[in-house]
Amino acid sequence: MYQIEIKGFAEFSRNLERAGGELEKKLNVAINKSISEISRNAKLKTPVRSGNLVKGYRTKYGNLEGVLANIVIYAPYVEYGTKRFSGRFYLKKGIELSMGKIESHFSKALDDVVVRISQL
Repeated sequence: MYQIEIKGFAEFSRNLERAGGELEKKLNVAINKSISEISRNAKLKTPVRSGNLVKGYRTKYGNLEGVLANIVIYAPYVEYGTKRFSGRFYLKKGIELSMGKIESHFSKALDDVVVRISQL
């Protein structure tokens, strides 16, 4: 029987476990910031007639997930359009405007975790 011993692996494994919790926290922060950014930009692009669409945005956060939804019943029709009405794609435009910041939030989260692992 052959056995291979990797020096420092036990310590590396412990550090990786500790960093796992840190990664989850940092990713949750990045998700929350990203959803807030999308919400802000989507509201800027949302067409305003009565103001209900802008007021209808709701956010929900969980572990490693975030949701931005509009609770106004006609929101999907304004976003995607109908046979007689072309879509306005305000949410899509909000997401596109937010992509740079979203990438930056996640990049920072991962960089912070890498720095943390290197310090352990």
